[in-house]
Amino acid sequence: KQSFVKKAARYITRFSNIMFLPKNIAHRVGPKWTYAAGAAVAVSATAAMFPRSPQEDVPSYKAEDEESSGPVSRFESSSNFSDVAVPLPHRKIMSTSVASPTSYSTGDLRHNFSALESDMDLTYGFIEDLIVARKTYLRKRKSLELNQQQQKEQHEVKSGLDEGIGSSTENVLTMNGDASSGKAVVLASSDSRPKSNLRMQPSVVSTKRMYVYNNSIIHPENADNFKLFCAPSSLHLAQDVANLLGVDLGNINVDKYNDGETSIKINEMVRGKQIYFLCSTETNDALMELLLSVSCMSRASAGKITVVIPYYGYSRQDRKVKRESIAASDVARMLEVMNVNRVITLDLHNDSIRGFFSPRVPVDHLLPGPIAAAYFNEVLDPSKHPEKQITVVATHEGQVQRATEFRRVLQKLSGVHVNMAFISKSRQLPSQTTYDPILVGDIKGHKCILIDDIISTGSTLTNAINLLKENGADNVYAYATHALFNDANTNVPDKLQALNALDFLLITNTVSSSKVLPSKIRTLTVAPYIAEAISRSLDDRSITAILKSLT
Repeated sequence: KQSFVKKAARYITRFSNIMFLPKNIAHRVGPKWTYAAGAAVAVSATAAMFPRSPQEDVPSYKAEDEESSGPVSRFESSSNFSDVAVPLPHRKIMSTSVASPTSYSTGDLRHNFSALESDMDLTYGFIEDLIVARKTYLRKRKSLELNQQQQKEQHEVKSGLDEGIGSSTENVLTMNGDASSGKAVVLASSDSRPKSNLRMQPSVVSTKRMYVYNNSIIHPENADNFKLFCAPSSLHLAQDVANLLGVDLGNINVDKYNDGETSIKINEMVRGKQIYFLCSTETNDALMELLLSVSCMSRASAGKITVVIPYYGYSRQDRKVKRESIAASDVARMLEVMNVNRVITLDLHNDSIRGFFSPRVPVDHLLPGPIAAAYFNEVLDPSKHPEKQITVVATHEGQVQRATEFRRVLQKLSGVHVNMAFISKSRQLPSQTTYDPILVGDIKGHKCILIDDIISTGSTLTNAINLLKENGADNVYAYATHALFNDANTNVPDKLQALNALDFLLITNTVSSSKVLPSKIRTLTVAPYIAEAISRSLDDRSITAILKSLT
């Protein structure tokens, strides 16, 4: 007997690695304990080959009622579960038995979870996983239903609205549906806006047709990983974009300390998320807010940071003249140092500014000029009055390319020939501080549309308007993308309003203004353009194809 035990121990020790018992331990514990361990492993393996019904050897657990005052179960749930078996350590739900004729396949959580409101019995699996999946499904389903309801309402309103959207007085959606707040934002650049929550606001215009926005509400699966933030200077524009995307603005505090330093605090988690931060950098404070906000999000482990800059400040300092800084390049370098991953901007003063960023940071350059051309086509309607010739005029040599693109789109939409002219503002001598503008082209008896990108003091635009009128233009209109009507230029709108030669000036809302603009200055919203660009950027779709219908 003793010889048999020794032989058995020797064989068990030799194959102990198979029985999950290290050899050194087997030598130390001795043959008897080694034999006992080996026998236990063998019995366990044999028992596993012949599984018994889990109901026979797994004690059931009675979940406490949520309404009772007793101790709360460690399985948190929003439903009443009875006779729930203690789950075994398998992360995947193996099978479910529901008191309902609806059948569920293994691990399939895509069905309607409303059937699970009744009592259920989980044979295997973690009940917490099912509860989390159920809550996630219900949240996404609610979001989808809400989006579908909004689309249905927009479709109904679109079919019932009358004409008149392209006039100088436009319908505007009240922010958060609160008409008493006195603050309003434009929802879209067409007549597909909800009829409820609308009120009238002067000087805000939009196109009659939807040229760039395709109702790109972010899908709930992408919305969970997406956050849109903004700086205070671009709050209204960002709210427009958020409404169009079907999301809420991120919670961030941008403030100043008593000594004037900028304070940034993010009030929600951004770890691993795709962050879009919208901010025009028309002032030094706005630029500092953008840089510190990006840095703060990067330090909070944001996954990818895209800055949306409707107006790129310092863009006119794009070249070196004697001993001057190239500030446009310096701003690009600062954004890169702050770990920006992508830049979306509108109508740069010089397209070469995109080259100031390294290949690591791609730049999407949005041009709202074609949308402005579509607005002028709807207002002037050249096809109905072909005898009235239209001429697009560049305010100076640097605007010829922008005016050429504007003319091409206007000519395509109207189907009639559109003339081209420009104004030369070159100084004859380097020492000259003033210049006499020279008109190149015939505009007598024409309707003229002046094209510029930035209005600051308004002197260039004023000289151009007076020059066209002196040369026999019947009507003079103007378009500029960025209107810098800040504290230093608050009187510029009143000066333009006082010009009898000007019919109206069209600008965009890339730069916000606290001043109420006069009737001759109309604001065309770019929120749909930006919203469509963000939606396409999330899905890795072409952004240049947004204007395909216009160009």
